[in-house]
Amino acid sequence: MTLWHDPIDQQIAERPDALAILDSVGTEWCYADLDRAIADVETVLTGQGLKRGQRVLLLAENCAAAVAVLFACSRQGVAVIPVNARQTAAEVERVKNHAEPALILATTAVSQNAMDHAARLGGTKITGAFGALHMCQTEGGDADTPEDVAVLLYTTGTTGTPKGVMITHDNLVFAGQAAQTFRALGPGHRVYGVAPISHVIGLASMLTATLTAGATAGLEGRVAAERVLNALRDGLLDPAAGPPVDALLMQNVRARGVGEVGRDALVNGPPGGAPV
Repeated sequence: MTLWHDPIDQQIAERPDALAILDSVGTEWCYADLDRAIADVETVLTGQGLKRGQRVLLLAENCAAAVAVLFACSRQGVAVIPVNARQTAAEVERVKNHAEPALILATTAVSQNAMDHAARLGGTKITGAFGALHMCQTEGGDADTPEDVAVLLYTTGTTGTPKGVMITHDNLVFAGQAAQTFRALGPGHRVYGVAPISHVIGLASMLTATLTAGATAGLEGRVAAERVLNALRDGLLDPAAGPPVDALLMQNVRARGVGEVGRDALVNGPPGGAPV
């Protein structure tokens, strides 16, 4: 079994000085910085006594610290549950009660919603090479997650009670490599990551594919048409978003009378699915 973090660790070893992560609060990590941040989160997990097979709930919006948490959990054999911090308290509680995480981490440095959840859950601030997070204690869950499961993603509950979907290490490695190949990503590419990592598209087709390729993930927590345009002009070549972002961008460009963004700015823009 190839573990989710294995292709990323390979990039860390091969190109430690290459730019890995940019985020909306100004974080810039090379692959060596990413490695140090992951290691510091691992120290947090072991310090809390987490065991292989337990689970960590990550209340997040896209940012560098969230990436460190994801791959620290992978290295430690702990399943991670990424939840969009913009979900309501009731929605978060439903996932928490069902998944029984041993620990909750929140990306409070980039998200007021995450801060609100952390305050409600009695979180304390922790810092390290990952930046700053809030850690919330729980009563702990059993170490009974199957060893091949890397991530639990909860559905929104649109058609019923939210369900935890078990995504294996092999699932994520395959999806990342497939997206990398399809989009011809490689070192030097810069991907605009606005798709949330709490969704499989953002997690696998954007983040995993980008780092598997040794490319740069420019992570955006919230969509704004002006920031998308600026990112394209600054050379973020591959906006991994979706039809709503494409529509927002076209509306903004049309309203401002902009003729073109710049032909060299965009390599491809995978759209996902949407009604037509």
